[in-house]
Amino acid sequence: MISVGSINLDYTAMVPEQWIAQRRSAYPWFPAGGATVGVEAVPDELAELYDQLSLGGKGANQAVAAAAAGVDATLVGAVGTDSTMPVRRLLRSRGVDVSATQSIDVQTGTAYVAVDPAGENYIITRSGANAEVTGAMLTGALARLPHADVVCLQNELPQEATMAVLDALVEMDDRPLVIFDPSPIDGAADILAHPAVDITKPNAHEYDALAPVWDTFDGVVCQTRGAEAVLINGAAIDRPSRQPPELSAVNTTGSGDIFIGTLAAGLASEVDLDTAIDRAMVAGSLAVQLPTVHQSVPAPAAIDAMLRTDR
Repeated sequence: MISVGSINLDYTAMVPEQWIAQRRSAYPWFPAGGATVGVEAVPDELAELYDQLSLGGKGANQAVAAAAAGVDATLVGAVGTDSTMPVRRLLRSRGVDVSATQSIDVQTGTAYVAVDPAGENYIITRSGANAEVTGAMLTGALARLPHADVVCLQNELPQEATMAVLDALVEMDDRPLVIFDPSPIDGAADILAHPAVDITKPNAHEYDALAPVWDTFDGVVCQTRGAEAVLINGAAIDRPSRQPPELSAVNTTGSGDIFIGTLAAGLASEVDLDTAIDRAMVAGSLAVQLPTVHQSVPAPAAIDAMLRTDR
């Protein structure tokens, strides 16, 4: 699989509900639970409240999850030259091919993730190097697309870059399957209108915000809703609704990315959609039990064990 998307340094703060209320009072743009808000800059007095550093970004997270599931995973994107964290080396250590990931002379993208006592996340992103990814920059990477089974896209790169990938895909006779994550939602409706998008995975917040899209979207919609049932529309499957395992949440950040990466891995391995969704749902559920995204990617054996237990 190929993931064309964002790479971030994640700064996380585990906080009480009162902290969230105070931040929302101070910053009217502060995200709602489960939502992602993109900003040009994060005020210093806010940024310094986030004290845990880890590697993230939807593109990176989905590639790491797919690699953990046992398929070849390539990440296409950009990191800055400022980072003290060895981003590319860490991704390679997790089995991700980063030969198509470029280092450019700007700051690495960042995400500021507040997590409340229920594990709900409130995410602020600053694009950094992600904003510098253009269609022209992807010329070399586009040559890899015909060799992929699944391509994962997210909405944390400039729309021009994402559309360049989709335009290249739609011209192929035997193109890869395309999974699009419509987060953050700004501009996501335009991408969902592209005929090359086959599957999308909004959470409940994103699904409601994009309500006008679903009447015309011609692909499969996997709507994740936290601990509630996953709802699947647009697919000829036996169970359009299925309940995830009941697990205590420490941090729900990246759960959707692990869902998508695991789904992509299953479909790339020619697993049927029904089974691939089950595996993705369980992987996303298991992922909420640990504090950082890449730490929480479950091994295939753990997914298998949970599937046997949950039946």
